[in-house]
Amino acid sequence: MIQLNLLPDVKIEFMKLRRLERLVVSVAVVVVAVSAIVLVILSGLVYGVQKSNLHNLNKGITEYKSQIVKTPNLNKILTIQNQLAALPTLDANKKVVTRLFGYIQQLTPDNVTISNLTIDLSQNTFMIQGDTTNLAAVNQYVDIYKFAKYTTSSDSTSLNVFSNVVLSSFGLSQGQASYSINANFAPNIFSSAYSNVQINVPSQWSTRSITQLPDVKLFNNQPSSSTTTSGNQ
Repeated sequence: MIQLNLLPDVKIEFMKLRRLERLVVSVAVVVVAVSAIVLVILSGLVYGVQKSNLHNLNKGITEYKSQIVKTPNLNKILTIQNQLAALPTLDANKKVVTRLFGYIQQLTPDNVTISNLTIDLSQNTFMIQGDTTNLAAVNQYVDIYKFAKYTTSSDSTSLNVFSNVVLSSFGLSQGQASYSINANFAPNIFSSAYSNVQINVPSQWSTRSITQLPDVKLFNNQPSSSTTTSGNQ
């Protein structure tokens, strides 16, 4: 069978171009459709998921910011300048507890020993327990605390070292008298604001600061067991 192509060459070229045009249009439509789908997906991510994440992050930031703002003295915490400015005040308010041993030496007679000493710097109270030779010596020791005075480097006025001095308990056993004394002390005696605090004991009582250097005999074990009487003096 013989087929003859009677179409002119121009017509043939035109038809080829039409097919190519349709192919290009089809490919372009597919590309546009795919691009549109990708755009929709990206738009969903940007305006949906990402917006939701940003909202949650902003909400979290707002909550944490609110918590931080409510922190007391926030500016003082965050600024180094304020922290440095607070150092002199903290230094001025610190307690010089090492003075305690010198005070005990000045206040304690030769015939008195100490077995227990408790001091509360926040409440300015102390409790002291121990033994001495007799009840008269106990009363004398209590009077030392009642009448002891102190002066500071900036003020020569004599003030009471202790207040509310109470002989809370005492007793006799095997020729010794035990005691327990509670009192309040003046905060200034441990204050670092005073470089020199001098305690003065009435001259009729001889304490270790006058008769001898402090030694281990100042402190002993717990008071010996005895019949104890509670009371105030």
